[in-house]
Amino acid sequence: MPPSRRVTRLFTVGELGRHIAAGAREAGLPAKRIRSFLSRRGLHPALKAAIRPDTAILVKGTHLLKLEKTVAFLKKNVR
Repeated sequence: MPPSRRVTRLFTVGELGRHIAAGAREAGLPAKRIRSFLSRRGLHPALKAAIRPDTAILVKGTHLLKLEKTVAFLKKNVR
């Protein structure tokens, strides 16, 4: 995969997101590039601080997490 297309940061939310974070660490993503949150309340400010103009973002998760609210937050607050 070209360097411009690799995952450079991982943000997880919810209790099960911690398992995703653990798998990413085991796969070689440095722990300092992984952030886990129990709720969107902590996730949103961290995303806003980390995102730059050339950032590509994938938002994926169960409907139970209501990540459409995260997408709406990003659309409104990140330019």
